[in-house]
Amino acid sequence: MTAKEFVNSLETEVLNLRESPLNINTYDDELLKLIKYYDVSNFEIGAISFFTEINEASDLFHIGRIELDELYFDTKLRKCFWLSWETQEILGWCAKDNEAFLDALSLMSNFFNKMTFEKWDNEALVWSYLNKCKNVAGGEEYDEFYRLLFGV
Repeated sequence: MTAKEFVNSLETEVLNLRESPLNINTYDDELLKLIKYYDVSNFEIGAISFFTEINEASDLFHIGRIELDELYFDTKLRKCFWLSWETQEILGWCAKDNEAFLDALSLMSNFFNKMTFEKWDNEALVWSYLNKCKNVAGGEEYDEFYRLLFGV
């Protein structure tokens, strides 16, 4: 999924173009294009939030948070991982690549925006979306990450 397709897929969220794009190299990556060209300052998907400005250190972009943990983009591997705020260890990868990550984020965003307290009691529905996101992301390898985001 491209950054533009992601923005268009959002059912209730509105992401506006930035007045001035961030001065970063996107490495032709769709997630970095999303952050460079769109104002993500108030955009959250579950526990994931993105920074308004990106900190680039060598081959890594520090792009956001997952609750207290850190969200990074690795320019060499061209995908995101999450890092423990406490131990600074990599806890896992978010998807096989960032286009798959955007696909999963789109599903999650639309799911979370439709949820009510009553629907959270529908475990089958929650597991169904968790599995859809995990499969779009690349499969079982990403199970722990999506369990964290869905709270199961």
